[in-house]
Amino acid sequence: ISKEEWDNFKKKKIRLSETDIIKKINERTKAKNDGNYSLTATATDAAGNVSQLSSPLSITIDATAPAAPNSLSNSSAANDSTPNIIGIAEAGSTVNLYNGTTLLGSATADSNGLFSITSRSLSDGSYSLTATATDAAGNTSTSSAALAITINTTVPNACLLYTSDAADE
Repeated sequence: ISKEEWDNFKKKKIRLSETDIIKKINERTKAKNDGNYSLTATATDAAGNVSQLSSPLSITIDATAPAAPNSLSNSSAANDSTPNIIGIAEAGSTVNLYNGTTLLGSATADSNGLFSITSRSLSDGSYSLTATATDAAGNTSTSSAALAITINTTVPNACLLYTSDAADE
């Protein structure tokens, strides 16, 4: 924090949130490496007296987006208008399923990264579904490879088969 910021802080008795502190640290140190950090601070007055070291503040920096979900597949029959899409994503991430930009559903990947999303109801037709994963820090992956599915709930017309008995002719 600059001297001016510190002076303003003291005058206004402003309390900085952990987020504000982390932003200031990133601005000053350009710390961009993901990892766990323990931060401490001291204050120095105009006379040069240095305070005791503060208690440590533990922070985690996670600026890396998860990999895109993969292995998407449809575990439902083609006549199911609410297909169940399964796949693999970063463990604990929130997976969103899309048709274009329309959100169809979401789920949390389990500890093995497996997820299952039952889509909202779809009309008959062809769809190109993609998924993204968002980790606990709010980093969102790129979209997955598209999964092409077809919904066909139309019941075929009944077909009558006529046979004739040659003996009755």
